[in-house]
Amino acid sequence: MRLGTIAAVAVMCAGAPAYADLSRGGKIHVAAIQVSEESDDLAANQANVERLVREAASRGARYIVLPEYYPGQLVNKPGMTLEEVRSRAETVEGALTQHILRLCRELKVYVAFPLSERRADGHVYNSTVYAGPDGIEGVYSKTVLINMFRDKTPPRDPAKPRLWQEDEIFTPGKTDGVLTWGGVRVGALICADGGFPNFYEMRVDKGAQLIVHASASAGVKTGEGNPMPNVAARRYGRPVVFANHWEDKLSSMGNSQICDAQGNILAHVGRKSNAIVDAVVALPPVPNADRRVAAGTPR
Repeated sequence: MRLGTIAAVAVMCAGAPAYADLSRGGKIHVAAIQVSEESDDLAANQANVERLVREAASRGARYIVLPEYYPGQLVNKPGMTLEEVRSRAETVEGALTQHILRLCRELKVYVAFPLSERRADGHVYNSTVYAGPDGIEGVYSKTVLINMFRDKTPPRDPAKPRLWQEDEIFTPGKTDGVLTWGGVRVGALICADGGFPNFYEMRVDKGAQLIVHASASAGVKTGEGNPMPNVAARRYGRPVVFANHWEDKLSSMGNSQICDAQGNILAHVGRKSNAIVDAVVALPPVPNADRRVAAGTPR
C-alpha cells in the first residue's frame, strides 16, 4: 500500500478530515514560493525552504506551492556520471518529505513540494508531492521531459563533457495530474506540461478546481498553445498558482504569480530571489461532486 493511500485510510478512520469539504466551491489562501538555490548544500537549501514556508504561513496562506526541482537535491555538472547525478534522488518516504510533513503538522498547512523521486522500479521521476498535516495526499510526476538540444541528444564525448538532459535523468510520469489536496480538487502541472492545451482541458474535464503549475523556467511563454498563467486561468476558468525558480541566468527568471479564474493577476513577482506571493482565490464547485475525500491519483 502506498503512503498516500495509508494517509487517506488514516484520515477516514479518524473521522472528519482536518480540512473543510470544498467540493462545492469556496475560498482558500494560497502562496507561491519563488525559491533560489543557495548552493549545492542541500541542508542549507532545506533551511531556506523552511524559512520561506514559515513566512508564507505567517501571512495566512494554507496552501503553499514550491517550484519544480528541490534546490540542491540533484547536482548536475559536466563530467558527472548519470549515477552520480541521480545519487541524491529520494523515495517519497525519505528525509525531504519527512521535513515538509513536520512543517505541515506544526503550521497546519498544505505544501506542494518538488522531489526527484526514486521508486522501487529503479527509475527516478521529476515529481511534485502534495502534503498536509495528515500525510501525503497525492504525487504527480512530470509527463513532458525536456532535452535542450534541438535534435536528438548527440553521443556523449568524454573529451567534451556536458550536462545530462532531463529526459536522460528522469522517467516520464503516466498519471492524469488530477488529485485532491486539502479538500481541493487540483490539476497538477510541472513546467513543460503547461505547454499543451489538452493537459489543461483534461484536468478541467476531470473536475479540477485549481491549477497548480510548478516550474523551473524562464517564466515567459509564447504561442497559442503555451499560455501564460493568467491566459490559462481565463481560458479554462480556473485559478492558477504558478511557482517558479529564480536564478541569475536566463533559464529561471521567476515571474511567479497567482491568478483568479477570470485571468486577473492577484499577486506577482518578477526577477527576485527567494520571494513569496500570496492571495485568496475563489474555487468553482466540482461538477457532480460526491463530497468524498480522495487520496489522489494512484501512481
